[in-house]
Amino acid sequence: MPSYMGFKRVFESVNLIHEGFRESLLTFYETLFLSLYFLSCTEQKLTYYKDDLVLTIISYKKYPKIYMIKHFDHITLVVKDVEAAKQFFGLLGFQEDKSVVIAGQQFSAYMGVDGIEAEHVTLVLANVSPRTEVQLLKYHHPAPLPDSAIGNLTKLGFNHVCFAVDNLEAELARLKVKGVQLRNEVMVFQNRKLVFLSGPEGITVELAEWSSVATTQSVL
Repeated sequence: MPSYMGFKRVFESVNLIHEGFRESLLTFYETLFLSLYFLSCTEQKLTYYKDDLVLTIISYKKYPKIYMIKHFDHITLVVKDVEAAKQFFGLLGFQEDKSVVIAGQQFSAYMGVDGIEAEHVTLVLANVSPRTEVQLLKYHHPAPLPDSAIGNLTKLGFNHVCFAVDNLEAELARLKVKGVQLRNEVMVFQNRKLVFLSGPEGITVELAEWSSVATTQSVL
């Protein structure tokens, strides 16, 4: 039986089957399958005629686009020094939006952390849409687990987070004055100038400037 995508391609170009059954195009079971598919569309008209086989007239304007996600929402970092983390992300344009303490059974169950009590700070990137957040979590209870390999980019799991900038050279000049440490030299790769920064609690933060020229040579 043809695939789901195969059916979709057929009916992007064919929206009327009439005057008998077109055996060269569809089988009985394929017609049935397609009928079920278009029942899920937002706009359609399905009429069945019973003869030796089932004939189908399909009229539709569009089929809905299906997305699993809409956009990046936030990343959450566990930190010991909230003020240092706020200062770092403040240099990147994030502003504090709210600060609350999370505790109680609901949060314990959601986080899977018994007896949780933590300061939860939401930082929002100013003047951008859609809304982009960095959330900071400072545990009062239980004590946070240290990660001695946090800066080792060969470790499994989280590697780094990357933010896009318009002018990487200008951003780095500004950040260096403020004491931000670079982990490497700027590299051009896959249409972007890239560089790693040392972030709060040893995490790796990357900056990227998109370019129309792609090379793999260092530019600085």
